Amino acid sequence: MQKLPAILESLEGDTKNYIMEWGDMVRSKHSSDNDSDSDEEDNYSDSDDDDNVTYYGDLLLVIEWNETGLIQRNIQKNMISNYIRSFQGCIPFPNADRPQSDSLFYFVRRPGISAQQVISNIIYGLQRLYLQRNVPSLGRVYIVTAEEKNTFEAYEYYGVFAL
Repeated sequence: MQKLPAILESLEGDTKNYIMEWGDMVRSKHSSDNDSDSDEEDNYSDSDDDDNVTYYGDLLLVIEWNETGLIQRNIQKNMISNYIRSFQGCIPFPNADRPQSDSLFYFVRRPGISAQQVISNIIYGLQRLYLQRNVPSLGRVYIVTAEEKNTFEAYEYYGVFAL
């Protein structure tokens, strides 16, 4: 993957590097999937005839933590991270031989439920547990997808931890 969207430029350097690594991993995973089962209708991608771009069903949930907000509200990151990791479809990232990031959560499509639906369920749960008015936010939440043309799409979910 080549470049992150401007919305992700405020993230720490290690987090940005992990996102780039994730994009490369997803691209290679799906190019091998497409080679092996290109005739099947139900694979992870939807083709766009005009640009021949593939959009993947794997998503990355990224949290840019607000350390001050965590301290002021007396909430530990690992409680939120463990909640997120408890959902089906969340797989360890970066991988098993390195410490897992507390800012990045990788979701894959599972039979019967899309990665997007799992993330929507997580966002709803986080809002029910941590959303409050007139308090410091615990952080910003982004969803990142990777495209075959070496680009990322990212958007921010607002109102997850504070209003």
